[in-house]
Amino acid sequence: MVSKLHSDGVLKVAAAGTLAILGLGFAVWALWPHLAPSDSGPRPAETSRTEAQRELTDGLLDTPVGDRPDPAVEAATTRLTSLLDGVQGIPAPQDVVSALAERLRATVDGQYQRDLRAKIARGMEAPPQPWPESGGEYWQASRSRLRGSDIGVESMEVRWILRGGNRVAPTAVDEGYGITKTTTSEFESVIDAIGPRLDVVEVRLPMRIKPLEVPLPMGVEAAQGEPSGPVLVGYQFAWSAERGQWVPYQNCMYTPDEAPYGSLPF
Repeated sequence: MVSKLHSDGVLKVAAAGTLAILGLGFAVWALWPHLAPSDSGPRPAETSRTEAQRELTDGLLDTPVGDRPDPAVEAATTRLTSLLDGVQGIPAPQDVVSALAERLRATVDGQYQRDLRAKIARGMEAPPQPWPESGGEYWQASRSRLRGSDIGVESMEVRWILRGGNRVAPTAVDEGYGITKTTTSEFESVIDAIGPRLDVVEVRLPMRIKPLEVPLPMGVEAAQGEPSGPVLVGYQFAWSAERGQWVPYQNCMYTPDEAPYGSLPF
């Protein structure tokens, strides 16, 4: 009888614990749906995450931005131009440089009308005029958080992500990072016109990004606060032979810790 009662008690405790864990997981998922890792597969081992954290240090942020974004963007495009010489098969490499400059400016020095014109020139359907001077509340909040973020130019890398629709780069999980991917419907028609055999290139560099300040439900605990170092920001572009242009495809944020960074907007 004692053995049976003990077993029943263990089962009840285990079941209660399972429900509590599931409830906590659901609460966090509901709060930050866009923070769920986008790459399939198991979460990286703790040793991999530690190695990633050691790689992403403040020493990589060699190019301050602050309130003078132009020299930083120029340094980034100069670095990318030299790196593209070592990557085979990239059509219109100078257009990759131009596309990066547009996306980087939109991140560290967001200006609504300027950035809107740049996206329209790459295939986005123009919204009705007159255009507002700035975006809505979300646009203003996200740009305020990112404005002036320091970057790492010397640690920049450029790589193929997809060739003919097949992934050729390691996943974030393989590298030991968490990842947040941001896509947009603004270029959906252009991407659809390319078809399934996408060629996608990524320009990736370290950047200091402030974590989100998100209120948590009562009783829910999560890793917040300052990140252990910079994150890697990856700007991905798909090649449109029809347009002769690189079209914004995804913005990716590779993170070495659990701080809630949010997503990187277009």
